Amino acid sequence: MTAAIDAWDRLFGAATGLAVAAGGAWEDAVRLPFGTGAPEDTGPWLARAGSDVAIEVAFDTGAFVGVRLRPDERSSAVNIVTALHSGLGTLADAGPVPASAAMERVERVVGPRFHHVRPDHAELGVLDRWQSLGHLRMELPVPMSPPTGAPGVPADAPGPIIMEIGFGPEADGWLGAPVSASVPGRGHRVDPARWRAVALLPTDLCVRAGCRDHP
Repeated sequence: MTAAIDAWDRLFGAATGLAVAAGGAWEDAVRLPFGTGAPEDTGPWLARAGSDVAIEVAFDTGAFVGVRLRPDERSSAVNIVTALHSGLGTLADAGPVPASAAMERVERVVGPRFHHVRPDHAELGVLDRWQSLGHLRMELPVPMSPPTGAPGVPADAPGPIIMEIGFGPEADGWLGAPVSASVPGRGHRVDPARWRAVALLPTDLCVRAGCRDHP
């Protein structure tokens, strides 16, 4: 599986920091780049955030590795954010942090979200605008040809179009990678080659993780 791991690490690029959001409002997420800021300062924000809190590791391509905190983890949100920011930040100081390393660090801090968990579905939307622009849910396996004229697939998107793979029936872990390319003066449009590469991720990752009944 080394070739597959290398391929999706290239798709994601290098980790650059964390984003923390409440209620799925990534438009209003708190951004915590590595090397700057103090995650402990998110304490007051997290205290007001409610029960639905999620954390994403952001990458320089627009990709992300995300987790939603479970009820028993919610009270430890500040510690979790701090541990992720510190651990991944230390790795980033030594060199680019790929998606495979970010996933391993996330699971070390919050527990299994991807390994031995079957990918459940995919969603399509514009980066950080899932709520404001809408998104499209797709069953697995993802078709190798992108849909047209559907929610989450605007003709000229204002940001990268992302395919997100949700893990487990509660979708409390997910991976997202761009399936679009920037067109000068026109925004972002789906790129068929990138679409196919990301569409294959559920099977590649599931085989790597050892989950059963992968698609």
